[in-house]
Amino acid sequence: MIDSYGDGWNGNTMNVSVNGALVLTGVTIPAGGSELILPFAVTDGADVTTEWLGGGGFAYETSYEILDSTGTFVLSGAESSITTGTITASCPSCVAPTALTVDSTTDVGATISWTAEAGDAAWQYELVLTGETPTETGTDTTDNPLTITGCYANTGYDLYIRTDCGDTESTWGMVSFTTLPVPFTMPGCFDFETGALGANAGLSSDIYSDASLDAGAAAFASDFGILLTGGDSGTGWTGGSSDTTETEAWVDNVTHQSAVSITVDATAETVVVLTFDLKQTYSYGAKYSNFRVTANGTQIGGTLNPTTAGADSFVNQYYDLSAYAGTSFNLKLEHSGKYNAAYSAPGDQSLIDNICITAPSCTQPSAATATAVTASSADMSWTLGATETTWNIEYGPAGFTQGTGTTGTVTTTAYNLTGLDSNTTYHFYVQADCGDSTSNWVGPVEFTTSPGCGDTLYDSGGATGDYASNELTTVTIYPDTTGDLVTFTFLSFETEANWDFLTVYDGPDVSATEVGVYDGATVPDAITSSHPTGALTFVFDSDGSANRSGYEILISCSPAPSCLQVSDLVVSTATGSTADISWTANNGETAWEYVIQAQGTGEPTTAGIAITTNPFTITGLNSATDYEVFVRAICDATDSSPWRGPVNFTTSPACGDTLYDSGGATGDYASNELTTVTVYPDNAGDLVTFTFLSFETEANWDFLTVYDGPDVSATEVGVYDGATVPDAITSSHPTGALTFVFDSDGSANRSGYEILISCSPAPSCLQVSDLVVSTATGSTADISWTANNGETAWEYVIQAQGTGEPTTAGIAITTNPFTITGLNSATDYEVFVRAICDGTEPSDWRGPVAFATSYLCGDTMYDSGGATGNYASNEFTTVTITLIMQEILSRLPS
Repeated sequence: MIDSYGDGWNGNTMNVSVNGALVLTGVTIPAGGSELILPFAVTDGADVTTEWLGGGGFAYETSYEILDSTGTFVLSGAESSITTGTITASCPSCVAPTALTVDSTTDVGATISWTAEAGDAAWQYELVLTGETPTETGTDTTDNPLTITGCYANTGYDLYIRTDCGDTESTWGMVSFTTLPVPFTMPGCFDFETGALGANAGLSSDIYSDASLDAGAAAFASDFGILLTGGDSGTGWTGGSSDTTETEAWVDNVTHQSAVSITVDATAETVVVLTFDLKQTYSYGAKYSNFRVTANGTQIGGTLNPTTAGADSFVNQYYDLSAYAGTSFNLKLEHSGKYNAAYSAPGDQSLIDNICITAPSCTQPSAATATAVTASSADMSWTLGATETTWNIEYGPAGFTQGTGTTGTVTTTAYNLTGLDSNTTYHFYVQADCGDSTSNWVGPVEFTTSPGCGDTLYDSGGATGDYASNELTTVTIYPDTTGDLVTFTFLSFETEANWDFLTVYDGPDVSATEVGVYDGATVPDAITSSHPTGALTFVFDSDGSANRSGYEILISCSPAPSCLQVSDLVVSTATGSTADISWTANNGETAWEYVIQAQGTGEPTTAGIAITTNPFTITGLNSATDYEVFVRAICDATDSSPWRGPVNFTTSPACGDTLYDSGGATGDYASNELTTVTVYPDNAGDLVTFTFLSFETEANWDFLTVYDGPDVSATEVGVYDGATVPDAITSSHPTGALTFVFDSDGSANRSGYEILISCSPAPSCLQVSDLVVSTATGSTADISWTANNGETAWEYVIQAQGTGEPTTAGIAITTNPFTITGLNSATDYEVFVRAICDGTEPSDWRGPVAFATSYLCGDTMYDSGGATGNYASNEFTTVTITLIMQEILSRLPS
């Protein structure tokens, strides 16, 4: 049986029958396999039938072949039964045993059984270490099942066996087994320091998992530990990175499980305690990495998962297994993980070291933890082991040798450590004192004090490395002295722009005011707390790829200034020459200074302009200019606050400016732009005019939409694209403003727009508006408009499309709507209309409005390419032919 992809038959199955009787039922290649050989017996003249059952996916990857006893190919199939025919095959005179099965294993051997040909009663076997080549000199036996003894414990073997037919022997068959570890008579520990597993512990794994001794799995100062890990494929895994259930982890995901096993002889004990050091990691989510302890297959306690991808410390685990005292039981430390580190670092792993199985007379405490860790203190707590009332503690910098640390004796299960150094990793140990004896030490419990004033804070990559993927780190810094304020000064900063973010909060947690969100390579300005606690908090969040050098932050603390900064500084409105600013005063002050300057100038070094009003309007600014503004409080004649700012803004274009797209005068605009610009006249009552000096966008994809007013809720004047330069557009809105929105797609940029902005008083005779051609026949056009002066007289001009704005008087009319007659059929026209006020004063022309008259009988109709060209792509054209009355009458019978 063959799978071309190498991931098994994905649930597809088949049957094999001999003379109508099933000999192989529902067989398949398991997940991860590429080939499976299954024997079956036939006799001369037998009818062999294969039946494809399917039932799975990727059936096109599957195929199968029939081989004779010599391994010679005789016929094949794929997703179907073998075609009827005669198979010529070599049948052995002495049939090899089939279905070799390991029935059981011990620490000294195994029992193996097989299926024998009818009448076979003698066999030969040879036992070799796994991977060794047999000599093919067999030992005779008549036993089936066969019990093998005298093996080394915890060792892999290959058993070869063949049928002895007297005058000849069959080919060899082979089955592998691993003897069990020697039962471990407690008490004792496994530290694996020699780099060998030893006789009492065994490792097991499956298709997508692995178990090994590994120096990288050693805890603290050890040399070796046990590494249990997922595989190089997620095949067969059920459950998500954040929601894999215990049933999925331990029942469904068997091909991703690994374990270290110990048979424990506790027959002479009344107390059994298991302890070990455990560290867990994950690649994509904590629920892809699962750990548990079982005794005789029963889970003890809950499933453990890592709390960070790779930053968890080793933690000493404690399990009371006294329920199994007086017995011999099978202990397993099990892991169920999706991926290994080669697939995606750091991998879904459990690292185990220093396994101890003891019967202490003084039971050790458990669940030792560190909470409320600050720059100089930590609250330690633990759960008592039995009935003890006194405990010994010892702590010191990470890695210290016990006996050299700070010690103490306490009578409660909680203790506050003080006088610690900031930004330092500590180890803490605790031991029960039962009076006449003491327990084993529990620990080390590892914790790191918060950075404090004067420390330099780095991301997880340290001073020279990059931070890790999938980090979510929260850090709060308090001042050492009550009343002081914390300041973050960024010495360096680089994250993956738009994906990895550092968010700073003005206070002791993320419910405080957000100061800013920072990403990319721009180094943030210094940030000082204004919170009553003086604290600052930041959260660093990285995605799954593309890491950078991160952050280096100097932490400083100083007394709060007597004159507090203003806060909430904003620029609410910016015109072509003014900006409205406002802020929150935090001292009750009524005097301030502001500085307005070019963006990027930096914090002012001299006094600003004195003001006494809030809000305040800054005047005299240049149009279309980038500015930054700073404000500071003046608390008295000698006391001013630090500057608050910069707040950046840009004044709008103004009358007389030339407005360019983002590419400027010579470049192209960018992809995915969405730009809104509103231009007001300098003088109330004037009207803004856009005169397009040049214009080119990607036709049908990049658009400039103009609105007759100060925002996009105003009347839409037109939507423009391509290379046709729009006519001048003048506002008719009471504000005199015009607004445009430029929207570009993701590709094919062009030179964009160059717009001259001019302003002038509104004419005394206003243009008509809303000019439309409602109906056009072969010889007429109905036009209408809105009169904006109360006038009753107008002029119109009808002319060929593209002629342009009229330079002479039009045809006088006094009705609205109006029907233009005498037009030629199938012809492109444009129409202009202007108002006549007071009988003599005309408005500006409104138009052109383009239209085409329809076809009439006798016309020749062409596609869009005309008489000689091709039509265009993506056309959808509807044409209606109208008969005029004269033609209708000419066709009636006389």
